[in-house]
Amino acid sequence: TFENKTTLYVRGEEYSSFDSTDTGTVIGAYFAPHKTLLINAEYYHNNNQANFRPNEQVSINADFTYNATWQPVLGFRTSTYSIAEGGEDTVNTITPGLRVNYNNASVEYRHARSENIDNTTTTTNTFKVSLYFDGISPYLVYTNGEEGVPPLAPAEISVIGTGAVFKLNDSLGLRIDLSHENRKDTYIHNVLGAGLSVYF
Repeated sequence: TFENKTTLYVRGEEYSSFDSTDTGTVIGAYFAPHKTLLINAEYYHNNNQANFRPNEQVSINADFTYNATWQPVLGFRTSTYSIAEGGEDTVNTITPGLRVNYNNASVEYRHARSENIDNTTTTTNTFKVSLYFDGISPYLVYTNGEEGVPPLAPAEISVIGTGAVFKLNDSLGLRIDLSHENRKDTYIHNVLGAGLSVYF
């Protein structure tokens, strides 16, 4: 949402579920190799023994901005989990979607399809509304569908989240994210994240 072509960021995250807590660190970047393409790449690392979050996660998202109003989006995520038999295995997710921009707002829809460790396939749908003002970009997001997170069997989930990116000056930005996840008959996660961005 800002005019800079490259943004690097680091974000700390804490996930709580009943008596368990997972903390992780996210390192990421936004960059625009072409005026019609914006890429976001992230790497997540769990800081301790993973209870319910992946050990590691890599995600890449591409925004195709050749049209100012209608913009296709495409994402890919691979998440590495510890498994009961020992060792690790991965869950791979692809997320095509579409964003519609109007004045200082955008509405985005994404459909995620995951290939899980137990060979099941699950899908989720995500709707996001974002607003863009001078110095601040708030958002609201909602996800609903089915998810298979090791070692749990696939189950229905719903997630609601909100947050904002604040432009402190021409070089620094602050990001705050808050979300509530309900995995039916399994757990509830509340997530608070904050990070500092450096613009080049």
